[in-house]
Amino acid sequence: MNEEETEIVTSWKKAIRGKFIVDRHLKKGSVLVSVDNNEVYIVKGIYTSWREMLESYPMPQIVEATLLPYRDVIIHDGIVVPYRVCLGRNMSEESKQIYLAAKANGNLHYSL
Repeated sequence: MNEEETEIVTSWKKAIRGKFIVDRHLKKGSVLVSVDNNEVYIVKGIYTSWREMLESYPMPQIVEATLLPYRDVIIHDGIVVPYRVCLGRNMSEESKQIYLAAKANGNLHYSL
């Protein structure tokens, strides 16, 4: 491997595995809110956008995924497990408010 490839693979030690609420889709990526700590990540698809991957599921949607740093963005490892549940109004509104607060405070994570 060359130096750049080695740096990319080494950066995967920062991977975050967990449950996330996919709150919405933006041009820059999809908004994932960590169920564990309410951190908000803007995550890009690898080959397929999150919007396309989850188009047959109701939004917002809970998924299990592993987030990986890749250069200056966040991607996933290719394995995304949707829970296939419809979130109630309270949980949907809560994830929306968490996203809006993170956006207002400049706490959106675009990279790891």
